[in-house]
Amino acid sequence: MLLSKPCWFTALSIALGCCVAASAAQVVTTPFLGVRLIHQTETSPRPLNIYVVEIDLSAPGLSFQMSPGGPHPRPLGSTGLPMETIRQTTRQFANAVGAEIAINGSFYSTACSGCSHWANNLGLTASGGEKYSPWELPSSPDFDDALNITQQNQATIVEMAASLPTGFETNPVVPVYNAVTGSHRLIQNGSNVAPASCGFCGVNPRTAVGTTANNQLLLMTVDGRQSGFSEGVTLIELANLMIGHGATNAINLDGGGSTTMVMNDYGDGLAAQVLNSPSDGGERSVGTNLAVFASRSGDYNGDGVVDAADYVVWRDIGADQSGYEAWRANFGAAGDGIGATLPVPEPSAMLLAALAICLFARRGLKLAAK
Repeated sequence: MLLSKPCWFTALSIALGCCVAASAAQVVTTPFLGVRLIHQTETSPRPLNIYVVEIDLSAPGLSFQMSPGGPHPRPLGSTGLPMETIRQTTRQFANAVGAEIAINGSFYSTACSGCSHWANNLGLTASGGEKYSPWELPSSPDFDDALNITQQNQATIVEMAASLPTGFETNPVVPVYNAVTGSHRLIQNGSNVAPASCGFCGVNPRTAVGTTANNQLLLMTVDGRQSGFSEGVTLIELANLMIGHGATNAINLDGGGSTTMVMNDYGDGLAAQVLNSPSDGGERSVGTNLAVFASRSGDYNGDGVVDAADYVVWRDIGADQSGYEAWRANFGAAGDGIGATLPVPEPSAMLLAALAICLFARRGLKLAAK
């Protein structure tokens, strides 16, 4: 029996809606191996729209990249020092490097006569082992803490070292590889150490990164300056949100109109999409962005399980063959008896049940019309 497209769409929507792990305040999906995406909404202490990415740093196929330094010769900024990076939106950077996820990074300055598309980034910054922005001197309570991710995916929140012969030394000592500096430490060894009073401590849009005791990296954006939708948080509130997701160490990255999180979760050849709602109403070109490269899980309906229902979504979005191979490899590996040598399965029982509901509803409408 052939079904009309509206009925198929309704049935698929019902099935996917039932599969997604969700509550009134939280929707959790697993778009990549070792990666959970959490969309969280709050009404207290004010309306909040929050995105969190939880990354298992031991997951296969995982890697990271900070924005690279700009090409030489680099123009001199107003301080007389060379500028460091070419500004891009977070989405532009993600698409340029082919990343699955990206967030905005460090605070930055654009003080450069005739070269405002360049940026000078505040604090320790490195990309793929290229260390192009040293710690800020003279030392101050701000911009003294950074996230560093080694080539082996070891993530650590580090501090400026007491002695800086090269400007790039850290405490604890780590091989600086992909690094980004925050304005303030939010969490230290499990304790909320965010300041209550500073120039940017009040209610604002926020971006934060942190690490957990069980080898996870956390990325968080909180939208703000949008009355009734998402009004932002203080640094203390941001730290508490990160602690709620298991962070034991965390820093505050550039926020305000810079706060952006993007994702390309289908591998269908389309551009990455902005997940959050930037407060400027559009995307801001920033000094640095942090990209995440991850293997596709095959969990296309985002219910946390790779099963037959995911094939239906994969087929309908027109994703590429590599996406299907990821689905098939994971589904076969799940012990469900469907692997590379067997045919593609039919839609799941849940989807069929949804279709039955759709057909019954259509039949009921016809009877009522008689």
